Amino acid sequence: AAGWSLTYVPELTILHFPSAQRERRRREQLLLRNRLWTAWMRRAPSSALAATVHAVQQALLHPPLRPALYEALRGLPWALARRRPLPPGIEAWCARVEAQAAAAVAAAQPVLEEGPAP
Repeated sequence: AAGWSLTYVPELTILHFPSAQRERRRREQLLLRNRLWTAWMRRAPSSALAATVHAVQQALLHPPLRPALYEALRGLPWALARRRPLPPGIEAWCARVEAQAAAAVAAAQPVLEEGPAP
């Protein structure tokens, strides 16, 4: 939101090839920690709380994620000191995308498809 923009170009296909040398467990931990820090620094309080509740649920169900939750909580003062919430329009857009993703998961359909799955 700070001067950046995003453009969709349907003619482009972008491929990502993750490293085969990556430690899967540590990567999952870092993703959880960073997701929380991003929510705490940028999202509306209700969205940040929802992200926190979801992370706690994940950590309870998957014990290997618990160190990431503790790491994120240790960094909470750091994240709050750098808090710069998204503008309301961007926050609303993020909430709509999240709602669409949740509905797609509930319906067991891919998020980006339009209409019913074949």
